[in-house]
Amino acid sequence: IIDIMSSGEEKPQPASQLDGKAAKTTEFIVPQDPEKHKVCLYEAGDVKGRKTEIIDDDVPSLYAYAFTDRVGSIVVSCGTWVGSHCPGYHGSRYLLEQDDYRHFNEYGAHLPQMQNVRHICDMQRRPHSCYTTASK
Repeated sequence: IIDIMSSGEEKPQPASQLDGKAAKTTEFIVPQDPEKHKVCLYEAGDVKGRKTEIIDDDVPSLYAYAFTDRVGSIVVSCGTWVGSHCPGYHGSRYLLEQDDYRHFNEYGAHLPQMQNVRHICDMQRRPHSCYTTASK
């Protein structure tokens, strides 16, 4: 197909339109909410001491984040998280919902120790960010 312009020049159509079919485009939608999950861990109680901020990422080892396993207080800004006392997400687990935990007793720990954290999703609030299982 050739489009004749008023100047007499020929303008070729894009290849996707030569066969008479509409051009197929693929759009990737990038979420605009940069803080779906955000947690700050503090080494001391009362939201003091060294801090590490984790956004939308599971952390299998706080040492990998250059942080210690001592977590005295936590501020969960967005999302729901689970912290584990032992490596490999084992041992005592602590459910961390959006709140300020100014002392490790407030999130259910007997000691200010945590090895890792991972975010979990809420199917009602964020179904698009949750893991689904394939049916057979």
